Amino acid sequence: MTPASVRDEIDELVCQRRVVLAIVALRDKSGIKPKPSIPLGKELVAYRYGVLIEQGRVTVPPETTVEEMLAEATTLGEPPVVVEAYRDGDSWGWMICLSVIVRGPSRHHDAFDEVCLAVFRGDDQGEEAASKGQAVAERLGVPFFFADPENGELESPRWWDTPDAGHLAIT
Repeated sequence: MTPASVRDEIDELVCQRRVVLAIVALRDKSGIKPKPSIPLGKELVAYRYGVLIEQGRVTVPPETTVEEMLAEATTLGEPPVVVEAYRDGDSWGWMICLSVIVRGPSRHHDAFDEVCLAVFRGDDQGEEAASKGQAVAERLGVPFFFADPENGELESPRWWDTPDAGHLAIT
């Protein structure tokens, strides 16, 4: 049993969406022996996140609408060249990122940059990400790219690594 003061500290960190610090607090301050592994710590913090949602202390962000994504995409300094969905992960787990790709160098690529429009979490989010991504791309008049919507592989190529991107890199 974790002391109440430690649980309160972990809960506060979870409410602030500071997952890594919550896992560190759980491992270092809970008194649990043996010290929980990082994957177990992540699982326990995720459990607390669910409890805090049920208690109303954490609110799940509302789903991003196609209209909101379009509004974000129209604020970019460069015209979009493609809308892309791809899988990624962070300290909260696996997700699908829906991004608009524009010309311009970035930390990811020498010729293209991305702006995240929405994040879809959960095991069955591929269909929703694809549907919304296609709708945004259609409205922007650009292609939609989702390398492998049926497969949960992180190794799927990004759009800018495909032959389709090659002719657009030259400005």
